[in-house]
Amino acid sequence: MGIGHTAPATIAEPGGQRIGSLFRQGYLPPWLSGYALIGLVVSGIVPILIPLSMDPKGEVAVGAVVAAFYLGTLAAPLFGSLADRTGTQRVVFIASFPIIAAASAVFGLVDGTVARFVCMLVAGAGAGAAQTTASMFIVEGRPRSEWGERMGWMRLAFGIGQVAGLAVAAWFAHRLEAGWIVVGVIMACGTILGALRLPRIAKAAPSSETAARHTVRDAVLSQFGVFLACWLFAMIGLMTFYNVVPLILRAAFDVDPSTTSLVFLAGSAVGAVFYPVCGNLDHRIGSARLLAIGIGTTLIGFVILASATLLHGAAGAVLGSLALVLVATVYPFQYVGATLLAAEIAPGGEGSAMGLFNSGVAAGAVIGAIVPTFLAQAAGYDSLPMFSLGAMIVSAAFGLPLLRHLRRESPQSFGRN
Repeated sequence: MGIGHTAPATIAEPGGQRIGSLFRQGYLPPWLSGYALIGLVVSGIVPILIPLSMDPKGEVAVGAVVAAFYLGTLAAPLFGSLADRTGTQRVVFIASFPIIAAASAVFGLVDGTVARFVCMLVAGAGAGAAQTTASMFIVEGRPRSEWGERMGWMRLAFGIGQVAGLAVAAWFAHRLEAGWIVVGVIMACGTILGALRLPRIAKAAPSSETAARHTVRDAVLSQFGVFLACWLFAMIGLMTFYNVVPLILRAAFDVDPSTTSLVFLAGSAVGAVFYPVCGNLDHRIGSARLLAIGIGTTLIGFVILASATLLHGAAGAVLGSLALVLVATVYPFQYVGATLLAAEIAPGGEGSAMGLFNSGVAAGAVIGAIVPTFLAQAAGYDSLPMFSLGAMIVSAAFGLPLLRHLRRESPQSFGRN
């Protein structure tokens, strides 16, 4: 590939020495500070500020503009394919920051639903391009033995950005226009941060492009298709909840949006710590088990949340908030496990796998943005946790046969020495 590699740092090193070793070996490169800002927007700003900004215009406007962001991210495979064919992964990654910055700032300056829809469509395309190329720097530029740990530390940076984004959202929950302009300024700074020691990847070989054209067809007819179905329904369940989380907790438990942001922040802060932990666990228990732990625990979280909506007063608010913390905390198990499993079992190679994987995330997010519109109109926002629970049950139904099949076919995917 286009960049070299070094052996992973040993887990037994003391804390300070280990962090220093990770920096020296390139596991914590400076460009991750820019990638953290993608987490700030995707998982910190979007779930809070978009629904609050559009809430005065009604449920349809909320659903449409949230969906616009994730419709934009559906273009991620196109950007990834373009970057692979032309060898411009670095250009695509860096260009995403000023695009998101401009779209965010304009969003805060305009008021019309159509204009804001276009802004979020553009911002989503930039975010999808950044996330796809960031994954490429690992799965196409590093050996398989390093994927887990590198993905864990990369997602830690994303998680730190998410926590920062939730803090920004909490601060600006009642000053929305100013909040969007601040987000624009922050993302403009990412243009510089994201370029710091950014790795290079060689242009994709023609044979890789040929394989990519057959990936979708092969995936539907393989175990990868079952994996994509499992991941799609998991994302539908999660994103239906995440996309309008402040409105759900306000409707179900009368929790102020600023408080919701702080609760979400607490869960995300704990979850961020688990990203590198999951990266190391991949070597011990395998990516399939990581994904199973994430889906199973998230399912439990939605059982608690759906049950809490039947309660009233402080008890329901506390139980619902604890469920939000649990779901946010265990998300790294889902994401790291799913990302690595996608790269392992995809029939068309790692680059194609990342495109399909991100398409699954985006498709689930789009559905998770549209569903709240209709359910909220028919039964209120407090009905959404029950829908999310149903989607997670379907995800588990696809996942269990997949896990059994992988155990029979390749026991090493369930644990590595």
